[in-house]
Formats: sequence, C-alpha cells, structure tokens
Amino acid sequence: MDYGINVYLKLNRIFVIVFTSLLILGSSLVAQVKTNLEVIDQLVEKTVIGISDALPGDSKNLEFIYYSSEEMKLLKSNFISSFNENEYRLNTSGSNNSIILELTLNTADVDYTDTFRDGLFGNYLVERKIDLNGSYFISVNGKISDVIKFENSSLDTLDYEFIQTAENRTLPFTQSELPAEPFFSSLLEPAIAIGAAAVTIYLFFTVRSK
Repeated sequence: MDYGINVYLKLNRIFVIVFTSLLILGSSLVAQVKTNLEVIDQLVEKTVIGISDALPGDSKNLEFIYYSSEEMKLLKSNFISSFNENEYRLNTSGSNNSIILELTLNTADVDYTDTFRDGLFGNYLVERKIDLNGSYFISVNGKISDVIKFENSSLDTLDYEFIQTAENRTLPFTQSELPAEPFFSSLLEPAIAIGAAAVTIYLFFTVRSK
C-alpha cells in the first residue's frame, strides 16, 4: 500500500514538473495590440505636434490644405482631429487666413519583418514597422517658408495570427505582404513534444520498476 502511494506521489511530482516547464517555455505576454490604422493615427498625432512647433505661436487660426493619394485622403480627417485637439481652429481653403499650412502626405507604409517564437512553445510573433512621411510648408502673411520634410515611424511586435485583424481590408495602405513562417521552428515543436512524451513514459516505467 505504501509502495503504491509512493509511486503515485513520484509520478505526480514528475507530471507537475513537466507541465510547469511546458507552461514556462510556452508562455507569452498577452497585450492589447493596436491595429495598423490606430498606429498610423498615433503617427499623425506625432506629426501634428512637430508641425505645431513650427507654426507661429500668436494665432490658432489656420487654413489647412491637404494633398495625398486617393486612398489616403481619409487621413485628412485624422490630421484635422489632431489639430483640433491641439486647440487649432482650421478653416477651409479660400478663407483668407493669414497662416496657411499646405501638407503633402507621401506614404503611410506597413512592413512586417522578422518572424520568431515567443519562447519555445509560444506563438509566432512578427516585427511590425509603420512609417508616415511627407512634407509641408507654411505661409504667414504671404511669406512662404522652406519645404519641411517629416518622417515618423513605429516599431513593435504582434502575434502572427493577429495580422489580419490588425489590417483593414478596405484600406490597402494598412496592409502588407505576410512574412513566411520559419521552417525550422515548425519542425522543432513536434520534435520537442515527442521527446517530452518519451521522457515522461521512460520516467513512468523507471519509477514503477523501483
């Protein structure tokens, strides 16, 4: 009777050790990841803050003229919202404001680079790089500034399976080519799982024979 209890306790300890090890190896941080469009909006806000530093500080009235490709025209509203949050009062073209800002948005680009695992048994993660760049100039009482270029970027990681959720299927500039899943990583996981199972079976019979 004591022998059976002793074997049970040893097997239970082995199971706990193996299970805990797998949890540690396969653990991943669960975080609220922003969509590509949300990241682009953050870059718009960062761009507006930079432009604000170049604008005259004595007036918050501003005529805003925006240029971009057809697919990125909707980002004009993001710029307007960000300027409003910074207490600027924007007017439409032709309103005879003393301060005119003409902004050209060249690209809003998403790129997925390296793919890797979050731990030995963790999910596939992918590096995400998003760039926003363009140029602008400011006219104050008819005096035009030099053209100023801007480029802001964001670099983070997200779950490979979250990519389709992060993209907006109706907005091509929020999409990018999917990176390939690492070949050797896909072979390593089943090999390790088979090895762990073999070790567990070996320990089971070893303890039982003692």
